[in-house]
Amino acid sequence: MTADDSAGSLYEGNAHGPIELSEKVVAISIEGKPCEFRDVSLQLDEHLDLQLRWTGPLKPGIARIDQDLKVTFEGGTTAEFLMLSHKYHFVGHEEFSATPRFSRLDLAGKSKGLAEAVILGGPAIHPKKVGIVLEFGNLAVTVQPFDHFLALSGGGARMPLLRTISHKAVLRSLDRRPLKAAKVYEFRSGIRFSGLCKRHPRRLRRGP
Repeated sequence: MTADDSAGSLYEGNAHGPIELSEKVVAISIEGKPCEFRDVSLQLDEHLDLQLRWTGPLKPGIARIDQDLKVTFEGGTTAEFLMLSHKYHFVGHEEFSATPRFSRLDLAGKSKGLAEAVILGGPAIHPKKVGIVLEFGNLAVTVQPFDHFLALSGGGARMPLLRTISHKAVLRSLDRRPLKAAKVYEFRSGIRFSGLCKRHPRRLRRGP
C-alpha cells in the first residue's frame, strides 16, 4: 500500500477494524458475465481479513454464487474472489460479501519509493512516539506505535486476545528508487519470522 510521510494513518484509532480501504473496483463478473453492482467497498473486517462488499441484483440467480467470481480494480488488476455471504432483501437489492481466493492481493499501479504497513500485536515496551529505524539492504523502515496502542498499554490494560493493530511501519528505499514488491515482501517475512522466534519459541521444536 502506498503512503505519504505524514504522521497520520487511516489505521489510527481502528485497532480491530473494520477499516475502509481506498482501492476502487471497476467490474465484478461471475462465470465471465458482468454483474451490476453499487455501494461497493473494500475493507479489512473485524478479523482484519480483506473483504469486498456490494449491493445489486445477481443474474441468473442465487444458485450461481458458488461459481467463478472475478473482480477488476482500477489499474487493470483482475483477482479471483470467493463468495462469503448473500442476503436477499428484494429484487434489485441483494447484499454480497466476498474475500480474495489468494491471501496476498497485488494491485497494479505506479511504484513509489515509500510504502506503509502495520504490525499486529507489536511489543508493549516501546519508547513513546519515538520511531525505531531498521535497515536491510536498500530498505529502511521506521516503526512507530499508534496512539491508541500507547493509551492501551500505558494504562496498564491487559492486551486483548483479538488481532490488534499496534504499530505503523513506513518503508522507504535508501536510494529513493521505486520499491519492488518482492523486496518489500522479503523484508516483511524477515520481521515476521523474528517475531515468531522471540514470542513463540516452542513452535520451532522438531521431532517428538
